[in-house]
Amino acid sequence: MTMWSERLRGYFAVGLVCVAIAAAFIVIDSGDEDPKETAQVGAISTTTLLLTTTRPRSNDDQLCDLADEYRSSTADADPTVAGFSTEALARFYADAAELNLGEVTPEFDAAERHYARYKKIGSPFGYNTDEILRAGTENDRWIGLVTLPALGVDESRTYVLAVCNVDLPEAPFEDVEEIEDLLDEILDEQED
Repeated sequence: MTMWSERLRGYFAVGLVCVAIAAAFIVIDSGDEDPKETAQVGAISTTTLLLTTTRPRSNDDQLCDLADEYRSSTADADPTVAGFSTEALARFYADAAELNLGEVTPEFDAAERHYARYKKIGSPFGYNTDEILRAGTENDRWIGLVTLPALGVDESRTYVLAVCNVDLPEAPFEDVEEIEDLLDEILDEQED
């Protein structure tokens, strides 16, 4: 008989614990709410809320916007006019250099510096190498800008083409021999 009484006592204990948990749940759930407030909350909770989330635009998306802006600003430009896209390219690279583009950020910084120097020296002379060399104030810098590879420009162009499908122009380049011939001509004129 002890076996039955022990089992009965165990079932009773389990039942008592279940009742206590159910009672605690009911007391906690009901709280001090007024039935009218509960009805209002029920009415409000049936309203469907439309939540929209906006994800921040990636830096690549911003870069593509800049590239599209460049393309549209130069679409009607006359390519025979000296410096036709230099101003727009300088602006593009300056804005792009502000973005954090990961491993290519230094390339955009270098391209921005190249076009800033190119614009600073070339703009007053209409980007005309003959006039710049005849002025004689920035010859070495100008010759370096137009005859040496422009740091960062090719890498930046490749990145923009791959990410944005926009083909930016190559950096301005002039033949070293033509510049040497022009310098010889200027020196000959100065001797006469």
